[in-house]
Formats: sequence, C-alpha cells, structure tokens
Amino acid sequence: MILAKRHHLRNAVQTSLLTALVLLEMNAPAQSCACCAEPGERHTGTIAIDQYLQQDLALTQLTGPANVFVNNCDMECVVGIKDPQYDYDANLTIADGRWSLTLGKNGVMRGTISFLQPATATQFFVDTAPDQITPSARLYKELRLPVAVTGTGDFAKGLKWPALSEFILIGSGNVCTQPSNFTHWQLTVKSDDADFSLFGRLAPPQ
Repeated sequence: MILAKRHHLRNAVQTSLLTALVLLEMNAPAQSCACCAEPGERHTGTIAIDQYLQQDLALTQLTGPANVFVNNCDMECVVGIKDPQYDYDANLTIADGRWSLTLGKNGVMRGTISFLQPATATQFFVDTAPDQITPSARLYKELRLPVAVTGTGDFAKGLKWPALSEFILIGSGNVCTQPSNFTHWQLTVKSDDADFSLFGRLAPPQ
C-alpha cells in the first residue's frame, strides 16, 4: 500500500514538472528562427534569381505615379527624356521575362521603358538602428536588379541603345526576401545619352 502511494506521488510530481517545462517553453521568447534578423545584421552581395525569387518578382505591380527625381537644377539635369514631366501615370507589365513600364500624362501615352529580367540581383539589407536591442531587428532592404533598358516615345532618344541601369525594390523586413517587404521602387538610368531617375510606390502583392 505504501509503495503504491509512493509510486502514485512520483508520477504526479513527474507530470507536474513536465507540464511546467512545456508551459515555460511555450511562453519563452524564441531564441532564433530562420528569417529573424539580429541587431546589427547586414547582408550585401549578389544572389541568383532562382525560381522562387522569380515567382516573387512576377508579383511586382506599381501604384500611383512614377515621379521624376529632380534636385536644385530642376529639369535641366534630367537628360534623355523629351519634354520631361514631373510625374507620369505608370503601369508595369511582366511577361516572358520582359518588364515594360508604360508611362503617360493626362491620358496621353508618352512612351515605354522596358528591360529583360536579369539572372542575378544585388541585395542590400542592413539594420539601421543596431543600438536598439530588440528580439528581432527590422532591416532596411533594397533588391537591385541590374538591367539594360530601352525606350520608346519620349524616352526613345535617350535610350536608343540599351543603357545599363538599376531597377530597385525598396522596403524593410527580416532577412528573408518576401514580396510584402517591398513598398517602393526606383529606376536609375545613367548613360552617354540619358541621366534620370524615376520612383514611386509598389502595390501590395495579390
């Protein structure tokens, strides 16, 4: 009888300890995860655009206008665009590896800028506030696509030859690349015949 009571008591204690350990593990903050960013984290370098990243890039859509970057010299420093506007109505289509940016103003088509999707991209992910110790840092993120752009309409003269450029997806998040991380875009064009930059917002991925 005494042995039976001792056995029952030991089982009860073991069960209580196991329950306590499970609860502690459930309530404890996660020490690590695959996509978590640590304070001071930084990732830069060239990566291949594999099938998964390609699928994510295919979801890229614009919302709102494409703005022309200007500084203190205003439109005098915008080279390669005929009759440049401060902003354009913009639409992006992606088909068979070709990205085409259609630009218009007040309902009038002004031209297109297009490029083939590259095989690689440069990632720039960096913690801009490493002194703020948090369980998971939030990184400033750029995914830069090196592209050779051509143009039609108002963009034909400056882009009569393919111009080496960058199409940049901009946003924030963890170390994993997800379409929802990116909220803005920028296209920088600089060649012998063109020197301008367009930028705007990205639509949430559907």
